[in-house]
Amino acid sequence: MTIETKLFGTLNDGTPIYEYQLKNSQGTIAKIINYGAILRSFQLADGVELTLGFDSLEDYVARNQHYFGGIIGRVANRIKHGQFTLEGKHYQLVRNTPPHHLHGGIHGFHTVVWEAEIQENKLRLKYVSIDGEENYPGNLKVVVEYQLNDNNEFSIEYKAETDQATPVNLTHHAYWNLAGAGQTILDHEIEIHTEKYIEVDSTLAPTGKILPVKNTPFDLCQRQSLHASTHAAHNGYGHDQCYDLNNREQNFILAALVWEPISKRTMRVFTNQPGMQLYTGNSLDKLQGAKGIIFDRFGGFCLETQNFPDAVNHNNFPNSILRPGEVYEQKTVYHLFSATFS
Repeated sequence: MTIETKLFGTLNDGTPIYEYQLKNSQGTIAKIINYGAILRSFQLADGVELTLGFDSLEDYVARNQHYFGGIIGRVANRIKHGQFTLEGKHYQLVRNTPPHHLHGGIHGFHTVVWEAEIQENKLRLKYVSIDGEENYPGNLKVVVEYQLNDNNEFSIEYKAETDQATPVNLTHHAYWNLAGAGQTILDHEIEIHTEKYIEVDSTLAPTGKILPVKNTPFDLCQRQSLHASTHAAHNGYGHDQCYDLNNREQNFILAALVWEPISKRTMRVFTNQPGMQLYTGNSLDKLQGAKGIIFDRFGGFCLETQNFPDAVNHNNFPNSILRPGEVYEQKTVYHLFSATFS
């Protein structure tokens, strides 16, 4: 694999932002910028764009309310009412998606400048989230490594350490479209390897219940088109729920498989996380993206491997508190290829 570097743009304060192009021997290319640690482009050798993103740094700074391609933290997903209590102290976070806190707040990890370095065949990005940032406790040191191997396995490895107890739940927010950016995802077929999901209320905040998917629109245990289930999920809103992958031991497992029937492009998702959020781009609305392509509702899907949402407020959910002396470790692999699905 080769990694090439070029200037992508400059922030208003003069900070240069660079793009890192990872390319393997098959001609697959992943492009990552150190603003937000964002994956802004992913193409197999046929050159079709498989992720949603923008052409310019200015767009990522001003218009990325949908979190295209970014690393999400300090805590991904929702924290109900932006509140939690830790070691006897109450914390109030910004309710940036009223009435809840979402994806790390207004200045989450998808909006910060990461320090980048190339290490052999990996791109390593580092960021220190200081004590009090977005009102989270503790100084959190985060390292994210991107790698693309010759088998078209795009891996993301995360590590974090803290000097004070703090909730941590990192994920990646790429929007994928195996038919090509600008197309609908409703013809994609998907299979998620679990029989349970996290129940949410009408505001998409967890109730604390873990329920069977059987006889619900969330039942994707057997391969099926996204079309019917997406229009039925959450009263027509679309998929936006976390699945319990039955992986409390954090083994490295196959979590999902997605197939696009016309191109035969296929994705397998592997992770060591206990949960995975399926989101079907429900809030996209005729947004102009890279190369003038319009991203509309159901124009991309996200498979966000993570802990359960609002885990800090539910004792029956996997632990989300990182303490001094501990290391948060996560690994997710998106394996993309073209083949007959069976």
